[in-house]
Amino acid sequence: MNVLQKTGARIKAIRKLKGLSQEALAEKADLHYVYIGGMERGERNITLRNLEKIAQALDVELQELFRFNAPDTEDEEITAAILATLECRSTEDKRRILQIINLIPGGQDEKRC
Repeated sequence: MNVLQKTGARIKAIRKLKGLSQEALAEKADLHYVYIGGMERGERNITLRNLEKIAQALDVELQELFRFNAPDTEDEEITAAILATLECRSTEDKRRILQIINLIPGGQDEKRC
């Protein structure tokens, strides 16, 4: 996989974790959705200006788009997605969600990080 493909795959993964379609990302970044698709497939040579627009639209630091082999990246992204989802929930909803999480085998028995 070359650097364009890696960068495109990384952007696609972050976009999906943020719950955005290609069209929504394109609109937020002021780019065309066809460009986003080609970029995610590694078919487009992305300019630095467009990378900056995409990072801003995804609400991530520019360097996040280049974290190809970070071992904890997926875990961090999932945690961030969970926290973002919980952000607008009521305190009661958060309590219920915590109870559900604690029902998952190993959840209460394992050490806290």
